[in-house]
Amino acid sequence: MKSKSPQQDNHKNSIKAVSKTVDIIEDKNNSIKTMYSIKIVMLVSVLLLVFAVGSFCTYNYFNSSRVDNIDMVCAQDEELIRSSAGAIAKSSKDELKQYVDVVKSLKGNETDQNCLYIYLNYFLLEGDLNNSKIEYDNFIAIYKTENDKFNEFGLRVTTNKQLESNVKFLSKFDNELVENARIRGQNVGNQ
Repeated sequence: MKSKSPQQDNHKNSIKAVSKTVDIIEDKNNSIKTMYSIKIVMLVSVLLLVFAVGSFCTYNYFNSSRVDNIDMVCAQDEELIRSSAGAIAKSSKDELKQYVDVVKSLKGNETDQNCLYIYLNYFLLEGDLNNSKIEYDNFIAIYKTENDKFNEFGLRVTTNKQLESNVKFLSKFDNELVENARIRGQNVGNQ
């Protein structure tokens, strides 16, 4: 067997040192890659969170401003509210018709629940089932207690539950009239 020369030992030691250095560098590269991956995942997560929060806030801003900043044309006219409430309380269809005509002339009347309350009560007094249903649905769709000027002034004659009941009663009455007409042999069409 040959004895190893000091140069061979140095060479082997150098190879081992280079190998260890390469392993250390590879470990550092792997940990740097892992650290960059973690940073990228965190950055993407933060961006998605910011986008989600921004979208939520934007949606709520526009949705609330659409509902809260609706035209409150009837609500701004306290005399109209008080006068029409008096006509509703007296069940005075003719008097209420005057206020309905005033409301129709106001721009934005279809987005003010107070205007719709006047319409609805008028159509109920008229016995107009179709318009009563339409106005009731429109009224309920936008109703907010804080925008109810009739209630605020202590002039609310009927509750929402009573309005619903009145529309249902009118519908039942209309169905009975149609059925009676059919029984008598009258042509009532498709209602």
